[in-house]
Amino acid sequence: MSLTLVAIFTLHLLAPIVSATGMQACSNTGGTCDTYDHADDMTPERQDWVEGSYEFDLVSTSSIDLELTWAVREFDRDSLGLGSGTLVGDALEQTDGLDANDGAPADLIRHSFNQETAGPGSPTVGQKLKSEVNNAIQSALESGFGTVTSLSTDYTTSFTVGAEPPVACSTDDTTDAFAEGASVDNVFEPPLCFTASASVQLAASNFNLVGGSDLDLERTYRGLLTMGAEINTSFDLTAQPGHKASFVINPPSYSTVLAVDGSGSLAASVGSPGSMSAAWSMNHLNATETDGDLQQTVDLRMGHRNTSATPTVWIEDGTKALDIHLVLDLSDEYAATVNFAAGLHYLDAETLDEWGINMFDVASMATIPLITSDGIRLAYHNGIVDLSQFTDQFPVGDIVSGLGDTVAGVGEITMSDLEWVPSTDGTGIFETAGGLNYSHSTGCTEPVSAGQVLHYCLEGTEAMGSTYPIYLQTISDPFSMNLIDILQAYNTNGMIDDFLDGVQTSDLERLMNSGISLETVLDSSYLDTIIPANLPPSELTVEIILPNWVTTIDGTSTIVLEKTVEGTQATDISFTGTDPYSWEHEILDEDDNVVCFANQSSCVRSEVDFDLSSINFNEWSASVSFTLALDAELSVYRIGIPTDDLPEQGDTKVSMEAIPSDLIRLIIDLSSRMEEPLSSGEIELCDPTEYDMQICDEPVELTATRQGMKDFTKLIGDSVTDLLHQAGTLAEEDGSVTDMDLSSFEIRTAISGIEAPDETVSDDEPITLTVSIPEVTFTIGTGLGWFELAETDPNDIKLSVVTSAIQSVFNQPLKMAADAFTTGLQSSIVSGSGVMYPPQEQETIRLETGTVNTTILEENGLAYTGPISFTLPRGIQLVDASSSAGNLFLSEDDGRQVVTYVVPPGEFSDELSYRIEVGWIYFLIQFWVYPTIVLILLVLFIRRRRRKKRAKKAALANRESSINKAQIGDSEFSDLTGFSSPALRHGESIEDMAFIDELSR
Repeated sequence: MSLTLVAIFTLHLLAPIVSATGMQACSNTGGTCDTYDHADDMTPERQDWVEGSYEFDLVSTSSIDLELTWAVREFDRDSLGLGSGTLVGDALEQTDGLDANDGAPADLIRHSFNQETAGPGSPTVGQKLKSEVNNAIQSALESGFGTVTSLSTDYTTSFTVGAEPPVACSTDDTTDAFAEGASVDNVFEPPLCFTASASVQLAASNFNLVGGSDLDLERTYRGLLTMGAEINTSFDLTAQPGHKASFVINPPSYSTVLAVDGSGSLAASVGSPGSMSAAWSMNHLNATETDGDLQQTVDLRMGHRNTSATPTVWIEDGTKALDIHLVLDLSDEYAATVNFAAGLHYLDAETLDEWGINMFDVASMATIPLITSDGIRLAYHNGIVDLSQFTDQFPVGDIVSGLGDTVAGVGEITMSDLEWVPSTDGTGIFETAGGLNYSHSTGCTEPVSAGQVLHYCLEGTEAMGSTYPIYLQTISDPFSMNLIDILQAYNTNGMIDDFLDGVQTSDLERLMNSGISLETVLDSSYLDTIIPANLPPSELTVEIILPNWVTTIDGTSTIVLEKTVEGTQATDISFTGTDPYSWEHEILDEDDNVVCFANQSSCVRSEVDFDLSSINFNEWSASVSFTLALDAELSVYRIGIPTDDLPEQGDTKVSMEAIPSDLIRLIIDLSSRMEEPLSSGEIELCDPTEYDMQICDEPVELTATRQGMKDFTKLIGDSVTDLLHQAGTLAEEDGSVTDMDLSSFEIRTAISGIEAPDETVSDDEPITLTVSIPEVTFTIGTGLGWFELAETDPNDIKLSVVTSAIQSVFNQPLKMAADAFTTGLQSSIVSGSGVMYPPQEQETIRLETGTVNTTILEENGLAYTGPISFTLPRGIQLVDASSSAGNLFLSEDDGRQVVTYVVPPGEFSDELSYRIEVGWIYFLIQFWVYPTIVLILLVLFIRRRRRKKRAKKAALANRESSINKAQIGDSEFSDLTGFSSPALRHGESIEDMAFIDELSR
């Protein structure tokens, strides 16, 4: 036995002799290994010869999975218990010729696979090798990637690097040597191979993101990539001395590798949709004895993997980035405010750079083309950016100043601090739902765990989109501003400026409530100057909340001006009052009688009281004397305006269907406050070339003040009076009238109802023009006696009669009445009360007016309406008078009959019936002089008769005494030839002859 043990321990001394048949260290233990040849060792200065394939799968930003394969051809002898000082180690160095830089070759490891490395109970060589490989892998991962959370290492039967053919691996020591049937005589072949699966927790620094305690790195990284970001991700790769390593990094399922640094390459990965992976190779086989680990920091640029389910965010150039909304609230003009809201849909890289906003730790390591509203929410909720960078840089001051410079009348505006809006529901100034805390409920397919709120979306068509904006808001301190200021700022007309100086807000309110409306199309190109040039494509909405006394035609209280990314928009705007006057109602008088119907836009009521107190016929001078008086009123309630008369220029037009009386009063009141009141300018009352009269030579002027209106009205009356006087004079001068005395004729005109109106604009109280002719008696004579006048051709009697428009309505009825009256007198129809026509036993006079149109001005719908009263001379009256339309009324005033006909508004027809009665009192009044003359003549006749009777008696006595003495000569008898004489009548007495003779005197 002792000899056997000695032999065993001395066998190695004979190794050089048998080296040609295999390694002596293997043979000494009864094994077979290939022959050790230094030329086959690819790591001559290092004990390790390992080739590794590392394939990393980036599961997420928080973890990376590794699939590793190692092919071990030579390994450190000391770590396996085969180093110097051991039986096998000494045999390797002394017999097999290995030096200190040579490790344990693969054949030796397999041969010693089950040998305990440090005595009984210690790990075997195979176990020790596996442990060493595991530790080496963990060390490499932790030095270059992060914390290894799991690692599993085991032997494998093959090794593959990239597209190269697989290499067979083995742990079987009975078939690994050439002598045992292996294909080559190489102590390093076949290698021992390992596979390792590892999970590594990655550090945020790998992704160059600044994060705080709230950072959700995975969702942040994924969201940024979806938003189009390209992020450089860095890893440290390690190759130990004597190692050759191939590294492949596969991106997560939502991303792809866009580029790698110069030492790497891109490789297409398997799967759909396709993506790219990054690959590197590190060769440290030639490491020297003093070399340490070979380390290399590699960079790969990651981008989003675009899919139809979750497309990469892409926003076309020119798409709206900002939605700016300015609300100018003038509802209280003494506490006006500007409410500013900006909806951020996205900000481009240029703006982000200008504002100094960086969402990455190293700006050069990543690029982002834009940040969407979802991206801002991502940054906010993950704490990777300070939002004050947005508020500090946002040019709200410039925008509000631009509003002040653009909208005339807006002074300096002080804004509060700009604030982020937590969430909105898409109402009010915020047109779309959004805000910092907006929660996605539609369009997002990302799975949501219990209690999770998706402030930004990672999956679906809305992923990291810009649909739901982030809002910034600020509001100004109250300031004073009113429409009058704006109008004055834009006005360039001196007269209008003077007018506006005297205008108060209450005046404008009444103007707008007068039924007027203004429509125009506003070119809002001036809005372009409000938005600073350095902002990305922006849309601007300026909403003006009108004062509480004005509104638009459609009843809203706002005017909205818009500028879109396509350009400024033409905007239809309109103004009218909040309680606008409407003319469509009836006008009633104090007795609730209809003056004008609701369908009459013009309402003018006239009241004429014509008092013809006497008509005297002057027989001796062949003239007629009239005593008359006239009181007439023209009351203007409203005046319709034809559409064609309204001003219209281009897209601007004014609408107003009727002018109420209160509006006229208001204009007069406003004009009265002006330093230079409104004026009509010079007006010619008549054409001086047509009328050779003094009043036609001097133009007059109407000043729109209360006193000016009164003065002008009085001037009209005086001028018309002068005109009539001059006309009468001219008539006498040209011989058309022999005697026309109009010197006492006077027309007085006045206006009333022009006092300042109250707050409500209406047509309840009219503006009244009065015309009166004080009682006057004037005489018109022809210069002919009545008998001459009767025998003169009427065509030779030249009289000029000037009539008004009312003639067409009443001239014919009055003429017919006059004709009937004349006919009655001629027919000598006499009753106990006077002369009546027709008599009671006959039908009354009937007069059918037919259809009467009382329109005076067709285009304005202005029609005559109201009562016309005739006060008849005492003793003349209408009896049995009636109107089928009920428009005729009879009354009595101081014993004189008043005939009133109320002209209804619009078209009408009527049938009048009446009798004319001229009472004896009229004849007594008219002809009282004649009975007096008769009485005087009668007295004179009686006295004369008495005198004649006495003479008669004396003559009769003389004749009786001389009758028998009557003689006649021949010459006297011849003188009586042809004459008759009572004395010659047969059968008559002397008394009869005397009586006849008396009658003939």
